[in-house]
Amino acid sequence: MTPEGKVKAAVKAVLARHTGLYHFMPVPYGIGESSLDFIICFRGVFIAVETKVPGKSMTPRQNIQAGNIAAAGGAVFEIASHSDVERFAAWLDELAATPEIENVISRSDGERDIPKHRRAPPRRRGEPIPIE
Repeated sequence: MTPEGKVKAAVKAVLARHTGLYHFMPVPYGIGESSLDFIICFRGVFIAVETKVPGKSMTPRQNIQAGNIAAAGGAVFEIASHSDVERFAAWLDELAATPEIENVISRSDGERDIPKHRRAPPRRRGEPIPIE
């Protein structure tokens, strides 16, 4: 396993400790916009993680992506060492301990509804997606 692969494995182990956490690792193909190594959503918080070999830092392109994510309100972590992994794990543990954030909309009649963007009407294959 490569040195960066070991860091990625440590991050994956931290992520696996939390239920209800969504993450994926974008695969770079050289097509479209690049991103950081891990894209995560946990308890309503958008998180991005870039793993590095100890002693290395993000490329200019990765710094731009990290800045864009942070400017949009996301949390960004650059992880290159065991202590970085421990800090990230502690931060996630603290986030896990916060009260649950409800991702629902209260209607004027007192009922609750899921946000409109979460409800997709059924459609047949090949039908265009309606734009509201």
